[in-house]
Amino acid sequence: MSQKTPSIVTIHSSRGRLVADHVRMARRFGERLRGLLGTRCLPGGSGLWIQPCGSVHTIGMRYAIDVVFMDRAGMILRVLRNLRPGRFGFAPRGCVAVLELRAGECDSRGLAEGDQLSTSVVADNETSIQGARYER
Repeated sequence: MSQKTPSIVTIHSSRGRLVADHVRMARRFGERLRGLLGTRCLPGGSGLWIQPCGSVHTIGMRYAIDVVFMDRAGMILRVLRNLRPGRFGFAPRGCVAVLELRAGECDSRGLAEGDQLSTSVVADNETSIQGARYER
């Protein structure tokens, strides 16, 4: 029996700051494989949480992103700012999840290595996110 994974979550940092209020979870192989490919933009406050994840790429993407690499507890191990299209980002040892945000969001939200991220469920229903905030 598998546990249901939330589709949309809100993320806060250990400093009490809102990191993103509309984050899509990508835990299945197909979701992780597609990621943000085919999207025209990633609006501020939106993101993609990929788990498990050991590296990311922006090949085929049209815009830069910020990438946050985290351990099992949600602690930020590395922040990769402004990863431009056509590039790779490799995770540090111990990374199990990645949060992809619009380029510049990590600086504007004050994210840094050692911060702890936590999630709260916004929506459990897959149909609630069909086309939501991600322009394809």
